[in-house]
Amino acid sequence: MEKISIEEKVRMVLKAVDIEEPSKATIEEIMLGLGRLLSVKATPRASVHEVTKEVRRALELAILSPLSQRSDEELVLRVKYTYPPFESPVLNEAYRRLLEKLVKHTTEQIKNLSPMWRRRLVNLIVENIYNIATGSDTYEYRKRIFEVLQEAKGVETSGAG
Repeated sequence: MEKISIEEKVRMVLKAVDIEEPSKATIEEIMLGLGRLLSVKATPRASVHEVTKEVRRALELAILSPLSQRSDEELVLRVKYTYPPFESPVLNEAYRRLLEKLVKHTTEQIKNLSPMWRRRLVNLIVENIYNIATGSDTYEYRKRIFEVLQEAKGVETSGAG
């Protein structure tokens, strides 16, 4: 069998968390997708910091720098170089795409907010993603993600020999 490209694997993982195209997804869908993706690494008693520290770091980078000195390309670079939470390059790429959309959307929303309200908005977003990641309904999504990764791995190894 032929090897599946990382791009195809990422698309499959995003589809497993109900995101067809991150660039067209709403902010609610992006938060759901990030929460479902992060549920893979969330333990039953995981803290908010443990599950969402990379999301918070990326959002704080977006809100702390002066809004007038930031371009979309700069935001993408900041997200790209945020520490990836997974060992899998496929999960990290899916995560990066969702996080990129979240940061862009949040930056648009905070332009007219005071620093205090920016921080509150970030806290609400992070808390929402954490609640999704540790919720009882994420089991099915974790299962789908693992199936996609195993299926893709099986295709690669069966073609090797």
